[in-house]
Amino acid sequence: MSVHSSRKGFVVGHPAHLLTVLGMLIRWRPHILVLTKIDAGAGAVQTDLIREIGSTLHLDDKITFCGFDEEESYQNALSGNFSHHLEWAGKIEGWLKEVRPDQVYGDAFEVYNFHHDLGRLMLDAAVRRRVKDGCQIENFEFPLSSQGVGSDEPVKYGEFTDGSGTPFVLTDEEAKRKSKIGDLARERDPFVKEVAPAFVDISREWYRAIPSDRDYTVPPRGLRLFYDERGAKQVAAGKYTEVITFREHFVPIVNGLASMGE
Repeated sequence: MSVHSSRKGFVVGHPAHLLTVLGMLIRWRPHILVLTKIDAGAGAVQTDLIREIGSTLHLDDKITFCGFDEEESYQNALSGNFSHHLEWAGKIEGWLKEVRPDQVYGDAFEVYNFHHDLGRLMLDAAVRRRVKDGCQIENFEFPLSSQGVGSDEPVKYGEFTDGSGTPFVLTDEEAKRKSKIGDLARERDPFVKEVAPAFVDISREWYRAIPSDRDYTVPPRGLRLFYDERGAKQVAAGKYTEVITFREHFVPIVNGLASMGE
């Protein structure tokens, strides 16, 4: 199946993730599903920003916002109530049935952010359900941020740490348009302004196919469990009373899916 000719869909954990694949959105004009909402903090303007950008790209009728609440998600993870998270897969599956993509693209599994990985896990589960029903869907991931296991390894943005993946190469016109939209996003969103300079090469957007045998109970080889560290910082800052960790909170959700035959 050609990457250039099929019907495409994008599923992202946070609205701003779409800024990293603007070239694909500009060329392909895919259907888009945004899973979470951010009502406070540095990223609070992201939903409105993406709505505006979507309108600029004539994607108004192709973007769906689920509105899953991050605070509720964290609290349910801490309490062991995973029914909330399993709803994500059902929502994604319903969206897949509606838009009928031949290919889906979503956040990579990078053990950098709990909700990035959760979205990827649930997207894979939803795709498997559709495939069991006879649909043909190719499943891809694109990189956001990850860090190698070495103590001096820098965080890498917009590329796979192991150097894998296929580049989507923007035309000069697409790159100019992406840069212009990026300038608008930096003006509106302090979080985007902070991280945007780390995405060095805006003319290439990387992606790769999801391995059919991926084990989500094991961190990807060579990657640091960054959101465990992030969780510790959030506790230190008084945001939460307990650290969200990969093994104590993410893996049980993986196992919960497995127990349901996913």
